[in-house]
Amino acid sequence: MLVRALRVLAAITVAALALTLLAGCGDDDVSDDSSSTAPTEATTGETTTAQEKPETVRVPDVVGSDVPTARGMLGRAGLGITPKRAFSDQPAGRVFDQTPRGGKPASPGARVHVDVSRGPKPPGEPVGPLGTSSIGPLSLGASEDEARAQFGEPDEIQEVNLGGGGPAPQVTWTYALGDGTVDLKFSTAGDGLRQYTVSSPSLATNSGVAIGSDIAPIEQEYGDQLRPHPIGSGGTVLSEGRPGTSPALTFVVDGSTITFITGGDLFQPAGE
Repeated sequence: MLVRALRVLAAITVAALALTLLAGCGDDDVSDDSSSTAPTEATTGETTTAQEKPETVRVPDVVGSDVPTARGMLGRAGLGITPKRAFSDQPAGRVFDQTPRGGKPASPGARVHVDVSRGPKPPGEPVGPLGTSSIGPLSLGASEDEARAQFGEPDEIQEVNLGGGGPAPQVTWTYALGDGTVDLKFSTAGDGLRQYTVSSPSLATNSGVAIGSDIAPIEQEYGDQLRPHPIGSGGTVLSEGRPGTSPALTFVVDGSTITFITGGDLFQPAGE
């Protein structure tokens, strides 16, 4: 009896061990199944690309705005600005035209050219025999933004105070240009470019007079309108209006060759 009982106990123990082993194998299978993941971009071969920048942007309509407002509107659209001043029937400082027009498409980073009013042109304003109001791409009254658009940032900026005390009424921007320089004097009162002085042959008046030109043809044609510079600088003055008044061109010569050209305001001696 004892022997038989031991055999039965052994059989039960073997069966229990077998069941335990089988249960362990089942757990492994479940574990392996649960480790699998749902299909992903990597397993399906699908890829996600970053959002591409737009090929074009819509140009804001800045007509009627002042330059700072127009610059902000265009900047927020990802565009630059190139202002140019001109006479118009709109109030001074207001944008009266733009290219491209508002609502048109443009490439991101493109520059929008805007025409900024100088106000109405005074009746009968003289244009000057040699284009005294313009040198190269700039005209008297041009803004600092226009100068930046044409020449970039100046190499030097200097305040000009004529001894009256208080804030400087003008600031001079100096650019190295080719074999010479150009000085641009801006009014700090917002009147734009008041005077330019050029020693670089890279710029000419709109009639073609430049550094290196011969002054003899000018003397022959405009001799009765020429005057010495009022502050005794040795320059010869050719005015747009009445001789000796502003705006005017002043020529400094070496022999008969023009070495400096100044245009715009004539600075009168103190007290005059």
